[in-house]
Amino acid sequence: MIEDALKSTRTLHRLIMTVSLVTIVFALSINLPEDKAARKQLIDDLAAIDFTGYSIFLSSKVEKKRQEVLVPLSEELGQVLENKGHLIFGLDQIGDAFSEPIHVGRILLEDLLVTEMSNATIVGLNALNGLSLGANVQISVPQTDLLMTEIDAFLSENPQAGRRIDEIRVSLDEFDFTADSFLPGQQVIVGIYFELLDAVRTGGVLTFSASFLADIVEIEDTSFLTWLGAQDFDEGLVQVDGVEVVFAPGLQSAPTSFASEKLGVLSLRLENEIASSSPANQSVSILGTNVPGALTIFASPIILFALSYYFGAHTAHLSRIVSKGRESFEVFSWLPLSIQAEWRIRTSKQWTLALPFGALECLGSAVLLPIGALALLFYRLQTFGSLASLQIYCLLGATVGILLFGLFAVRHVLGVCAVLAQPEPRSTP
Repeated sequence: MIEDALKSTRTLHRLIMTVSLVTIVFALSINLPEDKAARKQLIDDLAAIDFTGYSIFLSSKVEKKRQEVLVPLSEELGQVLENKGHLIFGLDQIGDAFSEPIHVGRILLEDLLVTEMSNATIVGLNALNGLSLGANVQISVPQTDLLMTEIDAFLSENPQAGRRIDEIRVSLDEFDFTADSFLPGQQVIVGIYFELLDAVRTGGVLTFSASFLADIVEIEDTSFLTWLGAQDFDEGLVQVDGVEVVFAPGLQSAPTSFASEKLGVLSLRLENEIASSSPANQSVSILGTNVPGALTIFASPIILFALSYYFGAHTAHLSRIVSKGRESFEVFSWLPLSIQAEWRIRTSKQWTLALPFGALECLGSAVLLPIGALALLFYRLQTFGSLASLQIYCLLGATVGILLFGLFAVRHVLGVCAVLAQPEPRSTP
């Protein structure tokens, strides 16, 4: 019976080491592909860039310039027409027509894929360098001196009281804008049209139309490149190189297919490739049972906890029966009992601490090894994302249980070793 107890304890000890080593091998097999994870993070960050912020930036700059230049101009025009004494309603509408920018020359982000970054490609983004990314935003400021003379002459030729201004339109000549709306040169021809309606319509409608020049004025520090340079993007995400912008320079070492795939599709593909190496897609054989990787985080701690509990109980049983079957213990092959060497540490002149190597072997293989295996498993799983609370509690509870039961087992082994180290009592004749 003593030999059966020894064999059972040795088997439990071996099972603890086996499950611990299997857990370590499994933990090492679920390595997160860091290169793919880094590329996916860069792509996700690139897709998350909100280029509509540039439109908001431009709106504020254009509004500031409008208040500085166009609003005073429109008020002055309205006042000039009022001072002419024309008995016509709605003269202020002519001045108001010039209070808003006639044209804004800029990058047309709404026509580009940068407003839907998930559908953009790196090739398409870098192709933006074909546009005038370094050009400042333009607004058109009308030259009104000659125009006011023409309008005054028209109203003077049609002096009937009670008439009113209607259908005012101020627009550029035809331009075909694609991706940007910058105007060439320093000036542009603008057309103006309005109707002069009678209080009671009795015939055709009088209309005024004319062309006039407007100066093209740039708003300083409003180019797309200037805005990009002020956003403090990561160097691997966006780089402004002189008069060009380079998107995703951190992916230059990636396969060439990356540059032509949509960012959303590319991110999903990398996510699937990363998931293929995750615990959910692995499996491990524990004590002859094939356990899916997703369940290993529960199986390994529970099995090691149970084995540690029974190992502690069996070593307690051995400590109780060692004095009854000393010969069986001395000839049994089990390292914690077979190793006779001791580690002696002198604590003082009178006291020396003796640590049997057998107990130290038991501490390392039955306590530190399984705890280390669970710690490694936790660390490797963390690289794939935060663990659920239940998983963390399972690992933590098993670790505490293994530590307590393992220390009990080591204490019992020390007790057995102490008994075996004592000289065998001589039988009296």
